[in-house]
Amino acid sequence: RAGNRIPFARSELFSPGATRVFEGRYLTEIAFPLGGIGAGTVSLGGRGQLRDWEIFNRPNKGGAMPFSFVTLWCREQGGQPHACVVEAPPLPPYTGSHGFNRVTGAGLPHLESARFEGCYPLAAIDFTDRKLPLRIRLEAFTPFVPLEVDDSALPCAILRYHLRSIGQRPVEASLAFSLMNPIGYDDIAKPCE
Repeated sequence: RAGNRIPFARSELFSPGATRVFEGRYLTEIAFPLGGIGAGTVSLGGRGQLRDWEIFNRPNKGGAMPFSFVTLWCREQGGQPHACVVEAPPLPPYTGSHGFNRVTGAGLPHLESARFEGCYPLAAIDFTDRKLPLRIRLEAFTPFVPLEVDDSALPCAILRYHLRSIGQRPVEASLAFSLMNPIGYDDIAKPCE
């Protein structure tokens, strides 16, 4: 009889699926949720940006925390220094009535491209930029332990940046995280632009 049988073996149903990979224009709509269950979330965008700050006890899709991004400074021994936001550049369609919103850091130098791969609760982004003497990888996750509510509800997101030299000479490098203090910020009263 039709409907009596599941057309897949049990091993197929419970085996882990392939990790999905996105590049180019497919990065624009990725919003990978980070944050403890019931503790609010911030999403990791496909370009490496933090978006959808839902930490104000209400939905906030599209909400950006002003001036919140990671920057890189690096210099290969004997070379020129390089500084940029650790995100791929914004992709079209560009929205907003006045072009780029400066509070997102969109007008600052960015890395050339990103490659996003993820399967909840783990995500990774490999960044590329031919001008840099480094290979950059971001691993992001939320502590998520099935059947362990206390561990899975921790209000945190882990962002782990890996920098690896790809040249023969030593590289000085540092990362700086610019993050606005959200205490008292309601995402309604926008800061000066």
